[in-house]
Amino acid sequence: MCHAPGKIIKYSLILLLCLVVSQLLFYYLFDDFFVCIINTSFLTNIGLRVSFAYVLYIASIYIIDRKISKIHIDLLAGIYFLMVLVLSLLREYHNYIFINLNPLTIINDFDRYFNHTLIILIGNLLIYVPLGMYIKYKFNMTNLKLAMCFMPYILLLEATQRITYRGIFDINDIITNIAGFVFGGICFTIFEKIRLGMPQM
Repeated sequence: MCHAPGKIIKYSLILLLCLVVSQLLFYYLFDDFFVCIINTSFLTNIGLRVSFAYVLYIASIYIIDRKISKIHIDLLAGIYFLMVLVLSLLREYHNYIFINLNPLTIINDFDRYFNHTLIILIGNLLIYVPLGMYIKYKFNMTNLKLAMCFMPYILLLEATQRITYRGIFDINDIITNIAGFVFGGICFTIFEKIRLGMPQM
């Protein structure tokens, strides 16, 4: 089914605007943050900008049209997942090996580096919330199944970071990532109950 020329022009202008906004946000805000955690090449920078622009585009379409197609949701989740992998595996190279299996070390981290530790904790908690919402939307799993299915992935990711010297194998990262993923599923359930309880327009 073809879109009317007016809609094509409208969506093209929205996409162009999202690309411009994405470039400005990265140039003035996000670039300094990403430089601190990953090795940013030209292709990485382009990929992050285009991915974020697509996220803005889908959000804009939803706000304007009050609906979003399942294909757009799947593409959005796929792009977000790739962004998470980039942030996790293209970090700055470290020439040391460290494994933390003691969750109580976070207490000392807060005592010594409160602001930094808090930012890392919140980031680890929030980064997988959207993916948790998506998996709940696609498969309608219980929260326990969400956690059990996510656990092998996050263990493999942490091990890969350690093997490739892109990070450490940290039990606190694993706990907060799993908590964020499950929290995403809980959020989706709450949003669905609210949506189904609202009167249809």
